[in-house]
Amino acid sequence: MMSTLNNRIANAQGTFWEPFHWGEPEVAYVNQFYRAADTWALSRVLYDVIIPWWNGVASGQLPTDAPEITPAFAEFAQIQHRMTKVVFSNTMEPADGRVLIRGDLTGQLAQLKQEQGANIILSCGPATLGPLASTPGLSTST
Repeated sequence: MMSTLNNRIANAQGTFWEPFHWGEPEVAYVNQFYRAADTWALSRVLYDVIIPWWNGVASGQLPTDAPEITPAFAEFAQIQHRMTKVVFSNTMEPADGRVLIRGDLTGQLAQLKQEQGANIILSCGPATLGPLASTPGLSTST
């Protein structure tokens, strides 16, 4: 099971369960971590579900399922829109604002972490998270 910032919880097959409420305080809290980052590394499935939705909010073209867009939600949309997206995928093509990682995720993320820049946010499922989390020095928590 994974949760996404658009108020949905998805199972491993990508099917969504009913939304749960994120209020201004919860989103404002999350925003502080995203504000401190310049890169968001995501699995392909999460990228496909999260990024187009939030890019729509950021550009003012609200998705049909969008709840009320509060100031904290609007801020999150702008924060994530400015971030470089790193996507773990063997089939997706590169595009503006999107970098692809194929093959050795651990090694490539370690290399990315050594480059100049701010923090990196990681969003992925358990199959990807396990090897990444067990690599010494790759992940830190704040």
